[in-house]
Amino acid sequence: MLTELDWILLSRNGYELFATLKILATQPDLFETAAEIGPTHSATADLCRRCWTYAGTSKYRAKPCCPICHNIQTYAKRFGVHAQDAIAIWGSVDMPAKECRNLADVLRRGSIVSCVHDDRHFLSMIFRRRLKTWIENILLYRPDMAGHLVIFPPRSNRYICTGDTMARILYAAPDYPTDRLWIYFYDKVFHLFSANRSNKQSVPIYDIGTFKGLLEAAAVFRSLLTPNIQEAVHELLHLKNNHEECFYWGRLLNLLKPEAVCMLEAWRFRHWPKSQLNLFFNLMNYVEYYSTDSDDSLSAGPANQ
Repeated sequence: MLTELDWILLSRNGYELFATLKILATQPDLFETAAEIGPTHSATADLCRRCWTYAGTSKYRAKPCCPICHNIQTYAKRFGVHAQDAIAIWGSVDMPAKECRNLADVLRRGSIVSCVHDDRHFLSMIFRRRLKTWIENILLYRPDMAGHLVIFPPRSNRYICTGDTMARILYAAPDYPTDRLWIYFYDKVFHLFSANRSNKQSVPIYDIGTFKGLLEAAAVFRSLLTPNIQEAVHELLHLKNNHEECFYWGRLLNLLKPEAVCMLEAWRFRHWPKSQLNLFFNLMNYVEYYSTDSDDSLSAGPANQ
C-alpha cells in the first residue's frame, strides 16, 4: 500500500501536488480504499497508468487509472489553477507530537493547502505573495520552532517533474537538530539540483529573522521605486566598469524621490555582493506592492503592481 509520501512523490506538476495535498487533507479515507496492489501487468490485467501499483477499473477504461489517481487528476484539472502562482514549503522541524495539531492550525492561516506528514515534517503550498505573511505567522504563533524550511517552486518542465523535485529535497534537506529555524530558498527548480552542498556559498540558507528582514526590505524597495526604475537599478549595479557605474548612479539618484534616495544610501545598496543583489531582486516577486502616496486610494492596503 502506498503511503502519503508516495502519493506526493507521484505528482507530475504543481497542479497534481495541490490536488494530492487537498485530497489528503479533506478525503483521507479515499487513500485507504486501495488495500492491495494490483495484479501483474499483462494483456488481460491492466495496472494504473499513473501509479503503476493499483489496478485500473473498467469504469475508467478510456483512460485506465485507479480510483485514487482518477480523483487526483480530475481535481487537478478543475482546481489546479489555484496552484499556478504558488510555492511549496517542506518543513523538517522540532515539534513535540502533542503540539502537532497546533502546528496544523498555524499552517492553515496563510496556506492554500497543507499536510502534516508526521510530528516533525509537513508540506504546505502558499501563494508566493503571501510568503511574508506566512513567515510572520510562524514567528508570532510558534516563535520557539526550530529546524529547517525548504522553499521551492512546485513547477515542472520537460526534464524535471514535481515528484523528482520532492525526492531531491528529501535526499538533500538537512534533518539534524538545531537551535533556530533555518530557511533554504530556491527561486528556480534547477537551483535545487545545481546547489553544491560542499560549497557553503552555493547553498542559500538564512535564519528566519534574516529572511523576514530581506522580505521586508524587498517590499519597501518595490513600493518606493517604479518598475522601470527597479530594472534600471538592476542593470546599473551589474555594470563591469566602476567609473561608468558611479556616473550613472549619480544621474539615477537625481530622478528619485528623497525617501527613495535615503533608502538606497542608508542600505549602502551599491556595495552589496552580486549574489545578495540577485536574491533581493528575486524576492521582489514574493512581496506585495504597498502604495506610499497618501492621496492614493490604494494607500490603505496592498495592490499588485
